[in-house]
Amino acid sequence: MKTKAFILFSLLIPYLLWAICAGIVLIINSLPNEVNMVSMSVISIVSYLTFFYTFGILLWGIPYTILAISLGLWSRTKDTQKIVKVFSLSPFLFAALLFVETLLLFLDWSNIGNGFTSQFSDVSSSVLALTGFAFVYGYLCIGIVVLLYKLLKRFALIEQELPA
Repeated sequence: MKTKAFILFSLLIPYLLWAICAGIVLIINSLPNEVNMVSMSVISIVSYLTFFYTFGILLWGIPYTILAISLGLWSRTKDTQKIVKVFSLSPFLFAALLFVETLLLFLDWSNIGNGFTSQFSDVSSSVLALTGFAFVYGYLCIGIVVLLYKLLKRFALIEQELPA
């Protein structure tokens, strides 16, 4: 596999994580009620985190899909080094898209003239939470991609492309 192909494939990592979390939620929900209390508390924590991520796709799915398609189309004619630089900043782009989506979904647009600042202060906690999610999640995914790249490179499963 070439480096550029791997980088483009890396845009699918959030969807793969979503599929894994959805599987975990399904497995946890199918466990019998007789599970002991120690494992139940661990299961509760895992279930809580994966549940919110799995159903969070309703919020992050559209902005991330827009971002992934845009980055994929943009990168077709770019060299690998430029793609890596832009992809490493993608959590900022993701945060901006989530910000716009949050405003579109949660502001009361019918009363926009009656005090935008009061409405924005109500929505600001959601905006801050989603922006924080975008950065943490984005750089978590980038970390996974870097780890996978290093593993593939170590086992000579990826070709280093020469700069143009």
